[in-house]
Amino acid sequence: MHITAANNPFAQQRLEQLAYRFPDGLDWESNLTRLHFLNRRACVVGARGTGKSTLLRELHRRLNPIAPCVSPQSLLLEIPRRSSIADRCGTTRTGQLAYLHAQLSEANPQTWILVDGLERLSWPDRWRLTRRWTGPAICAGLVVALHRQQPLLRLPQWIHTQPTAELLAALLSELGVTDRHWHQRAQQLWGTACRHSIRDVFRRLYDEYKS
Repeated sequence: MHITAANNPFAQQRLEQLAYRFPDGLDWESNLTRLHFLNRRACVVGARGTGKSTLLRELHRRLNPIAPCVSPQSLLLEIPRRSSIADRCGTTRTGQLAYLHAQLSEANPQTWILVDGLERLSWPDRWRLTRRWTGPAICAGLVVALHRQQPLLRLPQWIHTQPTAELLAALLSELGVTDRHWHQRAQQLWGTACRHSIRDVFRRLYDEYKS
């Protein structure tokens, strides 16, 4: 069979359909209740590739109604990267802040703000975003993704993403992968080259599957 993105089980569009699984074994209702006890302002902490972005995307879908509305109940902000290449393309600090202001202009006091990639901002800009631009009087709630806890932001931890080898195996099954070879290869990558990053495991498997 000719392998295309459509029939590759590790294609990005298929990975985005995977549901987030909480490391504490609880469900969405229980964890959303805990988020409310944290005054709707918290952070998701975990190493790269451990599911933080997946969690924010699913939270975004759950907060927004199925029917479209004029005023969104949730805004998902994905902070653009800044690098030497990106800077040459215009993604400078000024560009980052302009992007944030444009996105936040759609918010109101009933809107949740979800931020992925906060650590791509400078420290002063992280503080402005979390303490001034998205304060309790400005939005209904704030959830940011971080690689590690940052006490200066004064955001309590809501979820600590902690993927396991068992979770990796369960996600492979959910993707419809039954061949034992790919399960063994995934576990091998998990413990070596990909350093417990499920995202990196799937990226490597995508390339190997189509070759």
